[in-house]
Amino acid sequence: MNFPSIALLLLPPLLIATTYLVFQRSVRRLGHGRGYLLGFLFYWLVWCLIVPLLLIGPQKLLDLFRDVPNRLGEPAWLGLICLALPVVGGYAYFFPAARRGATRQIVLASLVHALVNGVLEEVLWRGVYVSLFPGQGLLGVIYPAIGFGLWHLSPQSIFPHTGSGGQYAFAISAIFLGLAFGWVALSTGTILWVSVAHVIMDFAGLGGREYLTA
Repeated sequence: MNFPSIALLLLPPLLIATTYLVFQRSVRRLGHGRGYLLGFLFYWLVWCLIVPLLLIGPQKLLDLFRDVPNRLGEPAWLGLICLALPVVGGYAYFFPAARRGATRQIVLASLVHALVNGVLEEVLWRGVYVSLFPGQGLLGVIYPAIGFGLWHLSPQSIFPHTGSGGQYAFAISAIFLGLAFGWVALSTGTILWVSVAHVIMDFAGLGGREYLTA
């Protein structure tokens, strides 16, 4: 096993620990809105962009977004369910409450958040793992899906999910999302369409609202 592969195995606990500390300290110093934004900026720039560039390089990173003839994987019906169900579920569960009181500023901030977060999370949690562990369901899909779900406890420590089960239920649901998107990425060899689905789904929660909190 080479260094990039070993690094990916060590990555989830290190990411969770560092992002938790950054979120907590940033909020204490800057307030909830700006501190929350700084926490995500650290996560995006360091873990979702710089680390993937170091592990697979810029060319392989760009190749992750190539289009392929079989966009849904095999069987196609399973890929369609894996992509569509999280999007439909997100809009059915989160959007009705999120849209209440949403201003243009919140919508714009949420759109930017969805674009950046949806793409960069797929680069790290699906793209890099599938690239370095091709054809390996355990290390390419299941392991990063668990890390992906647990990482959400870091931002959830600031703005916990108010629905049934709280932040832990949210993290568990993110694990299942990671499994669904991970299967599509592993089956197709691209993260193009899981990134599109992730962006659309992320917008359902209007996540930019938290950045505008005092």
